[in-house]
Amino acid sequence: MFRRPGPSVPSPARLAELRDLGSPSAAARAGAEFGRETHFAADLLRVRPWLSPDTPGRELPGHLLAEEWTGFLALLGEPGPWVYASSVSDLQRLLGSYAQLAATQASAPGGAGEAGAGSLLGRLGYAPTPERLSLEVGFWALAAGLAEARRASRRRG
Repeated sequence: MFRRPGPSVPSPARLAELRDLGSPSAAARAGAEFGRETHFAADLLRVRPWLSPDTPGRELPGHLLAEEWTGFLALLGEPGPWVYASSVSDLQRLLGSYAQLAATQASAPGGAGEAGAGSLLGRLGYAPTPERLSLEVGFWALAAGLAEARRASRRRG
């Protein structure tokens, strides 16, 4: 006899949104669609100090396309971060890093505690622990490193 799997709980570490920014018109559409989303501009600007912190969310995909060339704009889970990655492999690396953070729910319970609303821990409703803080810092460092590498590559050639 076959058993049906029970209801699944949505994983916070999945792609909630994904757009291919391969042209200025695609960037404009993404900006119009997501520009006012909570955390959209803050997440993308957080790892790109070369862009003005006052860049409106609606204009941000166009700036990403101009600075880093074509790529994928993604929301990693409903509460998760917005990212821009130049390749599927970079997107997988970011999702894997975020999945490590999201997976700490089972091993270290707790509410949002002192985690700020803008932090990934606060968005996930997780209490800050040394492990979680380290994983969040690691995620943002990876995102920043990938963005800077893509920007530098674009400027070289």
